[in-house]
Amino acid sequence: MSRSETVKLWQERLRRFDRSRMTVLKFCRNEGVSQPSFYRWKKKLCELPSDAKPKPKPSTTGVQFMPLRLATESANQVAPKTDEQAGSSLACTTIELPGGVRIRVEVPTDRHPGQRVEARA
Repeated sequence: MSRSETVKLWQERLRRFDRSRMTVLKFCRNEGVSQPSFYRWKKKLCELPSDAKPKPKPSTTGVQFMPLRLATESANQVAPKTDEQAGSSLACTTIELPGGVRIRVEVPTDRHPGQRVEARA
């Protein structure tokens, strides 16, 4: 395996580790590599000059970030429900990001009965 192939292999391996939420020990066992190799490559790749690091590939799925309109209320305040919202139920979803960041989205579900809610990029 050439040096550039090895570098790419370890870059992808470290990206998998970042997404895995595993300990280094468990991840290394699953990957069949030693912890010293893991830390050595992590250090090596952090020290690469930015022009030597591969550029991210453009997305082929067409998925992009959606613009969001943020409420002006503080995150700690809950806006009082309007008469229209008082009887409506909410569909909720929570997106958990690395580092403990959570995004909670609530959408009234019966404001427009029969209407389907879709988000597309």
